[in-house]
Amino acid sequence: MKADEDGLVRTFVAVWLDEPARRCVEAFVADLRRPVEQSVGAVRWVAPAQYHFTLRFLGDLDREQRARVFGAVSEACRSTARFSLRLGALGAFPDLARPRVLWVGVEPPADRLLMDLAGRVERALVQRGFGPADRPFAAHLTIGRVSQPPGRRRGQPDLDAWRDRAPQEGCGGTEVREVVVMASRLTPAGPIYTPLMTAPLLDGTEAP
Repeated sequence: MKADEDGLVRTFVAVWLDEPARRCVEAFVADLRRPVEQSVGAVRWVAPAQYHFTLRFLGDLDREQRARVFGAVSEACRSTARFSLRLGALGAFPDLARPRVLWVGVEPPADRLLMDLAGRVERALVQRGFGPADRPFAAHLTIGRVSQPPGRRRGQPDLDAWRDRAPQEGCGGTEVREVVVMASRLTPAGPIYTPLMTAPLLDGTEAP
């Protein structure tokens, strides 16, 4: 990063998709882009290179705080084995009838494994003096944010046809091998993400 290392850095902890899964989500979004925009209006679609699962958003942190985050994430990953996940169906916050954030879910049982990993990270952070997360972790990968307020849309969104749709069978898997602490710099063109630290998960031959 070009920013002063002693300055504040907007920080979050994440799991990133590998390249095959990223291409799969990109193709899925390309198929649903037009019908979704016809239903809900303008959408700010996430760039494929930025597809990730946020395990914990921490906000602006100084150098000492970031060092504590690195220690917490390393500790959490030392006791967690690698696992595979398959991407699930389209969803939205607060729901598909009133979509503000569009996302792709995670199929069981990997949704629980991802939740467990997020929980380990959360506990390690709290033990190092960080406050608890604002809301419970939900296994979702954000793909777009609806720009048009609900009150200005014409009628109700019609996304039922996409409710059970998921990235193509055989193309939606990814292996979770590591957790990354990221810096986020907000710009008019969108956020710029920079990795600050990477912690590997157990490879299956190591004892926790």
